[in-house]
Amino acid sequence: MQGLIKSLENKDDEAIKILMIARKKEHDLGCSEPPSYARPVLISLGEVYLKAGKYDLALKAYQDLAKKRPNSANPLWGPL
Repeated sequence: MQGLIKSLENKDDEAIKILMIARKKEHDLGCSEPPSYARPVLISLGEVYLKAGKYDLALKAYQDLAKKRPNSANPLWGPL
């Protein structure tokens, strides 16, 4: 959530940094969808990359999510 707030404040570099930390923590915990916030970090990261004009990184974030969750529609929100 903090990363998305920074993105809305047009602080994309800070947003990306926060979301990358969240991605690592999500991976280390082995839990990508806590009950209180059922939105994979990779979706937020992809959106922030798109907003920042970092299209190659946005595509990679959505592709990583598609590999991680091949039966999920979530990656289709991005530019696949």
